[in-house]
Amino acid sequence: KFNVMSKLFESNMVRELLEEILPRWSLSKGNVTIRNGGEFEEMDLLVADPASRTLLVCELRWMLQPGDPREVQNRKKVCRKKVDQLQRKVHWLRTRVATALSVLGLENSREEEWEVQGVVVIQTFGGTLSRSEEFPIMTARLFALGITQATSLRQFATWSPSLRWLPQENVHFRVVPQEVQLDVLGKRLVVSGIEKLCSVKAYTEFVTQSLLPVGR
Repeated sequence: KFNVMSKLFESNMVRELLEEILPRWSLSKGNVTIRNGGEFEEMDLLVADPASRTLLVCELRWMLQPGDPREVQNRKKVCRKKVDQLQRKVHWLRTRVATALSVLGLENSREEEWEVQGVVVIQTFGGTLSRSEEFPIMTARLFALGITQATSLRQFATWSPSLRWLPQENVHFRVVPQEVQLDVLGKRLVVSGIEKLCSVKAYTEFVTQSLLPVGR
């Protein structure tokens, strides 16, 4: 039952993201199966930009909010698995660009001129740092903000792994100690927590500024 509900939430996630990005990137498609010979890969979201010759592969995941530190660690493990899946799909697609572009309605494109990049998009969890410098993990809100305001898909593909959009400690948040009651042992454990220091509007402005070229 949970897996069925999870699939429904992820389908809704794809739909909501497409509603946000289609006005900016019309060559976008969700839940795409790319077939080449006897092989195939399923792509949660594909976005193409002919102007910058960029194809973006998005691996999506909807999650329940974690309720305790153990669940946080489990969510982080899932995020890392998603990065591994994304890496496999991007590498597979880099030799099959023309096939993917035809699915998006672009025929006769010279695939050697295209760059294929990828990003993991997470909803209902803050995510974690990716183990891969090439494939970042972003929240759905941050992804939608960046991809709709980028001047080109190539810019977004360069900006997203740069991590310039990450909130800064003592500017957007600070680390504070928190006590957790351990009912089984009857003791209290002190762990590190996060306290927000700025509004959503202020952080959104920071992300928008991070899209500008360095030095501006």
